[in-house]
Amino acid sequence: MKTVSRSKLFRGIGKTLGEFLSQGLTPEMMSRTIATGLFLGTIPIPGISTVLCTILAVGFRMNLALIQFVNYLVFPLQFLLFFPLYSIASKITGKEIIKEIPEMLEKMSGSILLTASADLLWLFATILLVWIAIMFPVSVILYFSINPILIRIKRNKSTEL
Repeated sequence: MKTVSRSKLFRGIGKTLGEFLSQGLTPEMMSRTIATGLFLGTIPIPGISTVLCTILAVGFRMNLALIQFVNYLVFPLQFLLFFPLYSIASKITGKEIIKEIPEMLEKMSGSILLTASADLLWLFATILLVWIAIMFPVSVILYFSINPILIRIKRNKSTEL
């Protein structure tokens, strides 16, 4: 019986996965898909990144498998960035966001529904603006960093054939 080394096995899996993920994508679109997956995968509102990635992938004809793969890959960053983003937003608004969210949710169940929901909406809008201000430039830098690498890889693949 012939044994296969681990490195050969992983190379084969990586090659197959890479071909699957890049089917029909130009290096530019693949770079854009990866950057978008990073951007949306770190959104500070848990639970909506998968839906947003799906909507954008379908709407802009990106590779759904690739954008979801990147989304799930950066998922731990969402939790690592959660408290720093909320901390920055609380300094901007002058309110302790983490402490006030339970109070606002309690108000929403009471008679002061409009005031509480407006305050909560303002807090989440501030958090989202902080997230966009940080993650958008990071995503653009990632796009311009990955694009030349993917172009070179595609060029090398086409010369091999």
